[in-house]
Amino acid sequence: MSNGEATRRRRIGLVGVVGLVAASVLLHAGCGELAPAESDIDSTSFQRSNFEIRAGEKVSHVIEVEAGQTLEFRAEASRDINVLLLAPDGQELGRWERADHLEPQSIEAEVSGGYLFEFDNSYSRVTRKSVTLLHRIIPAGETATAE
Repeated sequence: MSNGEATRRRRIGLVGVVGLVAASVLLHAGCGELAPAESDIDSTSFQRSNFEIRAGEKVSHVIEVEAGQTLEFRAEASRDINVLLLAPDGQELGRWERADHLEPQSIEAEVSGGYLFEFDNSYSRVTRKSVTLLHRIIPAGETATAE
């Protein structure tokens, strides 16, 4: 093998090693342990649900609410995520795209049943997300704090 050929092979080998190291760093950045997103609200009267959503996946969470009650909720994510809220009859009540937090929301339930939150990280190829959902059910006739 000529001197020039040996030098070229070393360069190719070095480029390959650098590429592998870079890929490893990117994978670890997207797959490291994530702590649940923290909220700055007083959550004593709220139920807290924490979710970890892998890259390319969706997670659903259902909250049972009776007609006339108010569902009050907030959410925070470690990074941007898509969120969809559906009523038990399939009606879309809210859609947030690439949000890292949802401001306080309240929805008066028109029908009884399971209100579905879908947290969607399907657009991400590497990064998993950590989401915290805070919610509470307010009895009919009482006032929600988030309007």
